[in-house]
Amino acid sequence: MITSPRPRPEPVVETEIPGPESRVLIDRDRKAESGGNAYPDLFGTGTFSPVFTRAEGSMLEDVDGNMFVDSSGCYSCGTFGYAPAQLIETAVAQMRELVHAPDVPTQPRIDAAEELLAIAPGELANGRVQFELGGGGAMDLAYKVAHHHQMSANPGAQHHVITFAGSYHGRTVATGALTGSAHAQEGMPTIAGVVRMPFPYCYRCPFGKEYPSCDLFCAKFVRAQFETDAYALRNPRTGRTQASIMVWEPIQAHIGMVFPPDEFFAEMRQLCDDYGLILIDDEIAMGIGHTGEWFAADTYGVVPDIIATAKALTGGVWPLGAVIASERVFSEWGSMSDRHMGSYHGNPVGCAVAAENLRLLKEHDVLANVRAQGNYANERLAELGERHPLIGEGKAVGLAIGAELVRDRKTKEPADTEATALAQECLKRGLLVLRLGYHGNRLNLMPSLDSSRDEMAFIFDTIDEALGVVEADR
Repeated sequence: MITSPRPRPEPVVETEIPGPESRVLIDRDRKAESGGNAYPDLFGTGTFSPVFTRAEGSMLEDVDGNMFVDSSGCYSCGTFGYAPAQLIETAVAQMRELVHAPDVPTQPRIDAAEELLAIAPGELANGRVQFELGGGGAMDLAYKVAHHHQMSANPGAQHHVITFAGSYHGRTVATGALTGSAHAQEGMPTIAGVVRMPFPYCYRCPFGKEYPSCDLFCAKFVRAQFETDAYALRNPRTGRTQASIMVWEPIQAHIGMVFPPDEFFAEMRQLCDDYGLILIDDEIAMGIGHTGEWFAADTYGVVPDIIATAKALTGGVWPLGAVIASERVFSEWGSMSDRHMGSYHGNPVGCAVAAENLRLLKEHDVLANVRAQGNYANERLAELGERHPLIGEGKAVGLAIGAELVRDRKTKEPADTEATALAQECLKRGLLVLRLGYHGNRLNLMPSLDSSRDEMAFIFDTIDEALGVVEADR
């Protein structure tokens, strides 16, 4: 059965990382590729990633024969681990029938759209779907759909977009501008009209307050900017609002798994309703089950106007992105064809895999496993926090798991070099851990949705051991 428990992993690390064969290939690659991709330090260890050649379950093997457990779950793409046999068989079977069709209806495409609508929340369940090639493309499309709707509904208005500090929405021209990262925008073309708000990062509150005694000051701060002319977002005398779109991530995965207070997004939903903003929910990383719900927004009881999803939609087997929007939002957009066409959008192979992936997740009740392993993760994080002073905070919502490393729990001084050392110590022991964060000091774990208790135990046992080594060396 596809969800049968995998045994405790037995990684093998016999060379330095990257090993000699990996280094040969890396040298070749550096002469052939631009170097503008992420892989030189993908896992935050300060060194090149190994060159992987084979994968199965939670394990990755490199060209030097080293075997690693990947705690990132294929960078949050994983539903049934690496190389999921049933999804690969679905892809191969579809390739034998119809491998490509240029953005026109096919049976797999219709199946995938219907499966997505079946898990969509609220009015989106009666909405529509449009496909893209991946996460960045899906977010770019979501922005276009929202902007088009608002231009049609309110022609002549200025259409500023509200996003949040620390957000990650992609690297297209539009989504790069929405992303809260100077690094992502440096030297790049961008778009005007993006207004960035502080994200409710409670451990490092930008307002210097403490939750819950803060009375959700962060939400009140955003609302206050619509109540006076001074912020140029709304003129109270005319009632004209200059912002028309809000883009959020329910959990900031790319920046180290930063969780907002449970009530924050309900407040933002109400603000959008009050002032006529379209709410775009970026579910590229957290959607399709990572929180134990189909979408992270479900975890907070919020129904957005638009959802963009990708990554785990196909379990890492095929690139595919999708935008789900309400009938209200899509109505004018759909009145004219070819508003957003792409030769590989809604590829029949990707759609066949997506439909099968969603069916299998339901059939085997994988979200129940996500919730159970998330409970275990919280228990282990609490235990680590009791014994390791480097752990400032740790939390899991399903299999979205984050922890922050600090040198002093009172001052919360970021332990960035220690976090790098921890990632290196984990690597030596055959565990790949993402080191991310506003200050480079957060651990980001996104194991595949079917992760077994033995696999989860290995991850936390290894982090425990590595923390002991790093703390002893301080």
